[in-house]
Amino acid sequence: MPSLLDSALGWMQDPRRTQQLQGTGRAIQQGLLNIQQSDKRFQDLFDKSFGDPKQPFKVTDKKALSELTQMTQSGLLGMAEVGMFVGAGSKAFDKAMAFTATKLEKKGASPQEIWKETGTVRGPDGQWRQEINDAEAKFVTAPEMLDKAALLKQNISKNKQKIKESKEYPDLFPKELNKAQKALREENKANKELVDTYTYNQAFTGSPAKLAIEHPELYRAYPELEEVRVMQGTVKPDFLGAFIPKYNALEVTKEGLKQDPRSTALHEMQHAIQEKEGFAVGGNVDTMSQLIAQSKYNLKDIERKIINQRDAASDEARMYIAKAQQEPEFKKFVDDAFDKYKAQLGEKSEDNPFGVDLQDAVQFQLLEQSPILSNYIKEAESLRGLANLDPYQGYRALMGEAEARLTQTRKDLTPEERRKYFPFEFQDKNLNPYGLDVPINSLINLDERGNLVQSGLLGQ
Repeated sequence: MPSLLDSALGWMQDPRRTQQLQGTGRAIQQGLLNIQQSDKRFQDLFDKSFGDPKQPFKVTDKKALSELTQMTQSGLLGMAEVGMFVGAGSKAFDKAMAFTATKLEKKGASPQEIWKETGTVRGPDGQWRQEINDAEAKFVTAPEMLDKAALLKQNISKNKQKIKESKEYPDLFPKELNKAQKALREENKANKELVDTYTYNQAFTGSPAKLAIEHPELYRAYPELEEVRVMQGTVKPDFLGAFIPKYNALEVTKEGLKQDPRSTALHEMQHAIQEKEGFAVGGNVDTMSQLIAQSKYNLKDIERKIINQRDAASDEARMYIAKAQQEPEFKKFVDDAFDKYKAQLGEKSEDNPFGVDLQDAVQFQLLEQSPILSNYIKEAESLRGLANLDPYQGYRALMGEAEARLTQTRKDLTPEERRKYFPFEFQDKNLNPYGLDVPINSLINLDERGNLVQSGLLGQ
């Protein structure tokens, strides 16, 4: 039988086997996390073990790898479960795999390679994610809740009968009898509370998520999500569901119930996770309409600043040309500016048939030396893209919405299929039908306050 060290070496040397291995516990994971934070020796050994940036999974130093494996006690690192996307704040987040993903990223491994190897992916907002298993998740409809309440009532009646019978036929061991009766009464009390909850008006009062959305993996990852209030059958035209952070509530509308309430509930729970982790969030068409209107207003302001910046540079250019006649440093600047501009445009061209204008040349050079205008132009380009969006298209491009739809797309995949299909790339019917349904470079990143975030897109 191979030793633990041999097994670890085998894993390290053959990445294809990692999907078949299981974790050895949180103690090892925590130990590895401690190493990450405080032990430079571990990082040095990792760099030696995988020293080829072009082949990040190739072992380049077996001795270093052996030491690395001994330091971590085991090379069999825990594999993350797969399904809904969770972040570092989750109790299910595999920190050891996230650390390995970070190291592989530094070595130049592609996001797809890192995903296949570790089950960890940097989302479009720049934050690491893993998946929990959605396969066993079940949405409990209002009629099903009434059925559960009926069974509980039957159980309550049976317990009452047992208590009654125990009083009519006293036991030889009264203390034990009292304990048994107490247990039955406590069970009935808990069951009555459940009956009350199951028989609430689900469209107005709702039920805790732990009763309405049966998803043990989710609540192990985020125990607090058990208490999200789930309302079903609400009347909201054109909506299947909604998550309302202010009230810690989730809705599945009448239309959502008609279609696939389980899928809608998973979508909305993904929004709850986004709020908790500080991921890019979702929104609605109204959100985008407001953002588009604000973008149009900001665009006009930026365009005014661009004009003012160019006018200021034009005035400054005239001053430089005037001083160039008497002061050598200004003359050198003007001459250099003229030469550079001429080399770029040509003394005569279709755009400038009359030759290079000296003031234009100096103005151009002054603007080139200042990053302000280029920043304004970049901001204007970004705002122009938003200002011209259709609100519904913009809503679909919200990063949080695209991720929540991705959860729905992948909800029934097997673990093997999930590793096969990288999540954060545009869907391809043949190569990857389980990716994003909008191009990644069109995603719009909003924070939880609804502010536009200009950074964090994957690949940028």
